[in-house]
Amino acid sequence: MQQHIDKDANQSGAGAATFGRYRVLGLLGEGAMGRVYLSEDPILKRRVAVKVIPTDRDLEPAVRREFLERFAVEAQACAMLNHPSIVSIYDAGEEGGTPWIAFEYVSGEHLDKLLAQKTPLPFDRILRIAGDIAAAMRHAHGMGIVHRDIKPANILIDEASGIAKLADFGVVKSPHAAITQSGTAVGSPGYMSPEQIDDLKVDARSDIFSFGVVLYEMLTGVHPFLRDTVQATFYATLSCHYKPIRELRADAPENLVKFVEMSLVADRNMRIINADELCSMIAECLNDDETKTRMLRIGGPNRGVAKQLKFVLAKALRKVVSLKKALPPAAGRAVDAVGDMHKKSIRPFVKNIVNTFYGPLEKRFSKKQLTIALISATSLMAAVVLILLFASVNSKINDRNNLVRVAQERGYTVQNGKQLINVCREYIDKCDYFNASELAGILTTGKGKNYVLSGSLFNAMAALCADRFNDAATLFAKVQELKGGEAAIRKEHPFYIRYLEAWIERELPDSLITLCATRLYLHDNNQVKTWLESPHYWVRWNAVYIQQKGGRKVDLVPIYILDLDHSASARTKIRAAEKLGELGDRRAVPALTAARDGRNPASSTARRILREKFNVW
Repeated sequence: MQQHIDKDANQSGAGAATFGRYRVLGLLGEGAMGRVYLSEDPILKRRVAVKVIPTDRDLEPAVRREFLERFAVEAQACAMLNHPSIVSIYDAGEEGGTPWIAFEYVSGEHLDKLLAQKTPLPFDRILRIAGDIAAAMRHAHGMGIVHRDIKPANILIDEASGIAKLADFGVVKSPHAAITQSGTAVGSPGYMSPEQIDDLKVDARSDIFSFGVVLYEMLTGVHPFLRDTVQATFYATLSCHYKPIRELRADAPENLVKFVEMSLVADRNMRIINADELCSMIAECLNDDETKTRMLRIGGPNRGVAKQLKFVLAKALRKVVSLKKALPPAAGRAVDAVGDMHKKSIRPFVKNIVNTFYGPLEKRFSKKQLTIALISATSLMAAVVLILLFASVNSKINDRNNLVRVAQERGYTVQNGKQLINVCREYIDKCDYFNASELAGILTTGKGKNYVLSGSLFNAMAALCADRFNDAATLFAKVQELKGGEAAIRKEHPFYIRYLEAWIERELPDSLITLCATRLYLHDNNQVKTWLESPHYWVRWNAVYIQQKGGRKVDLVPIYILDLDHSASARTKIRAAEKLGELGDRRAVPALTAARDGRNPASSTARRILREKFNVW
């Protein structure tokens, strides 16, 4: 056995059955990103899992370099994470030129082995596993880290605690790393999100899709997208074509089926928006209070009854003071009258009650205790009376209540004005034009400036979601006319940029360019300025057109140099060389000189421009 271990370790490139101070006990497994050894920490007397990269001597230098970069990212990303449902990293180093990472050793079963038993998992166990992994995703996403390879093989069930743990951040995309760029998409076929397959920029919603596949497997025992070939699997994933869950497991709870289906949506804008939302949906299905507490972070300071009463009373009184300032003069005088009545009549009355009836209670309570209790209660009651008085006379609250009532009558679950605005915004983020525009229309009927501004802005954003550019331009123009409208529009720049990312690699319609520049103020947005440097033709030229339409002067020399260097069109390359000649800027000389290569369609034009415009032979 020891010879076998040493042989495996030597094959890894280490030359010995140790990594750092960790002594190898046996091989746990291996995959594309390396081998994992069960090892022992002789100092802390505990078992760890040590992961190393295979060091094939015939590996191409570029491929080896990419492996090493991914390995470094894994170490850095895992070191940032500290969560009960994420496998912890203990140490990292290098042994004989082979990098290694020491992880928490989890004694238990991988989820893929559990699913291979072909026995349907009980719903309560599915929910516990789902709750643990969703909470782990929320923690990682909160740190800016996307796993990008969530699958059953990367989920372990700790046999001691029963907690599910997410492992192997070997293909994560963390904020401090720029590898795994275009052309190097990573992930596992069948679990990759549509945006991963299309090699687009991924975010937390990609992990939610992959986790949705895992949930589908746990529920039904079959994979939703796996086909005979990788290409067929990718096609099924991109089209999100899978057999309905109820056909495979008729007794599946409705709310459980719902959040799985909401995860498996090809359009990420229509998917569950983040792990927080996923955690909330899972918690609603749970009967396990321990898991629910861990997911929702229930718990806080344990206040005594007296402290709670003091806290509630102080909060209520602060509310009364803030509300009183907004009252009309007559209502304000009514509030003062109630306050005077409490001070001059209620408090003395309480003291008289205590003095009169204290005899039978003196053995159990002191006079001071009774007085404080009753005065606190009456003070709280007075505060409640004042708040109710304000609600009855203040038109703003009535206006808010009317808006909420209309929304409820139309089938929306909203309880207050803030929630009404938030729900409308959620529909905007999901590009749900119908519901977003309906709620926005309700908001615009309000009398409060905040409701009108929010409703008008959401109405315009909904039109943008529906690709109705002319309508959106008209609606955004109306928002600009409102007080605070321009600032409100600018605040939503991240939303417009996310929307444009779906269009930016093709020629934008003139109406959308005009909208971006004149109504959305994107001509001075930093992301649009960054797009000017993109090697993709339409990305940079769309950015140019937006800037120019907004009145910004664009330095076209770098743009035409990019055309000359990167364009696949011979006509575009020739045109770029001619334009560089017209501009006469000597920054173009190196690019034109490189283009003289006979393999470049613009070579003859580049030579002519260099002679005629720059006197370079």
